[in-house]
Amino acid sequence: MIVSGGRPLYAILTLFFYFVHNVRDFVYFRAISIIGIISLSIYIYRAILKDSDLPGVLRLTVAILVGLIPSFQVYSVWAVTAFYPWAALLAVFGFRVFNKEELYNFKNFIISTFIITASMMVYQPAAMMFWFAAAASWIPTTRVFNTKKAIESGFIMSTALLIDFISSKTLPYFVFHSSYELPRASITHNIESKLTWFISQPIIDALNLVSILGSFIVSIVILLIIAPGIILYIFRSNDKKIIKLFFCFLLVFLSYLPNLLVKGDWASYRTQIALTSIFTLYLIIALNYYFSFINSKKQMVVSSIIIIATAIFVSRGNIINEFLIPQKNELSIIKSYISNFKFMYGNKICIIPSSWKDSLAPFVRYDEFGEPSSANTWTPKPMIWFIMHDNNMPEAQYINNARVVNNINNNNECNIVLDLKLALAENKNGTTKNSSPR
Repeated sequence: MIVSGGRPLYAILTLFFYFVHNVRDFVYFRAISIIGIISLSIYIYRAILKDSDLPGVLRLTVAILVGLIPSFQVYSVWAVTAFYPWAALLAVFGFRVFNKEELYNFKNFIISTFIITASMMVYQPAAMMFWFAAAASWIPTTRVFNTKKAIESGFIMSTALLIDFISSKTLPYFVFHSSYELPRASITHNIESKLTWFISQPIIDALNLVSILGSFIVSIVILLIIAPGIILYIFRSNDKKIIKLFFCFLLVFLSYLPNLLVKGDWASYRTQIALTSIFTLYLIIALNYYFSFINSKKQMVVSSIIIIATAIFVSRGNIINEFLIPQKNELSIIKSYISNFKFMYGNKICIIPSSWKDSLAPFVRYDEFGEPSSANTWTPKPMIWFIMHDNNMPEAQYINNARVVNNINNNNECNIVLDLKLALAENKNGTTKNSSPR
């Protein structure tokens, strides 16, 4: 299934999960993710934005804010996304390899294409950070805009996308001698519907920057700050204003390209990494233009500190209130719930997963923020096993033969029913505010 989704390298990386023996072992994957996020932010500051016209304090602000966006909030707490920040780092490094020289270099073209393809085979949306690196290199500068280099960069990404698409169709046959067609791996033909969806969901979410509220009003306010500032900044330069403005607009679409090409319409935050990063960059470029009229370095520094502090506060609140506290409570509730059962050899155990409506968080966004860990069909069984194993319950061995079902009927033939939906519902405080996982 992972290979059919065009992520064969990620499939190989998941083999590291065989070294997980208890819940505490997941901390190592979170460490891998956090180190990757920090490394990416440092590389953005020291390499990608090094040649930009942004003052040092604003370059640092961009690098920190990018590391705090919702995508990275998810990556930092989900063990299964631990390698995504490294795919993003590969992507920006791949851009740097090709664009560090003004003149075309075939060797760098091949190396860059190889790096971007590898990034894409881990996680396609993370590979789109290639376009964030492009925006950071091309937009906040008064240097001559290299149109030829921009087109060549497009060829690199197109080649990587084509190789990844071919691998998603051929590797399953060679490795597993079968194929599995994923909706998200099928090319869409309804362009108008796709663009409408893109504007109404991912764009609005991305314009909320580090926030996960998905507020239309906030997105409009941020857009009204960005649009005039970045347009006036570009037109202040003496070089190819219209072309640079066109690429500035085009990069917004390119940053979400894999999700725009396929049929799936699920705008989860983990897919918005490059899109949100680009809007974050554009906001700082616009603010830099406005600061140029004030001509006060002190006010720029103070404003940057306020922006960074606010972003840290919001991101920290999202992680604590939407992941850490709800999941801690969920584990405690399920542990208490299963302790009421007596498991015996030969029992036919059925597990009913919870749903997003059973969330213990203030609200739910997509299948990420606030959604119970037990809400997916593939998570309740290992989750219960880990809980029992970590609490030295020998009955954990019986969970290996349990089945996950959505409901109970006469065909299930269950001796024991572990209804996680019921367990969470009985302990819910009624604080979940939303009526939709969107």
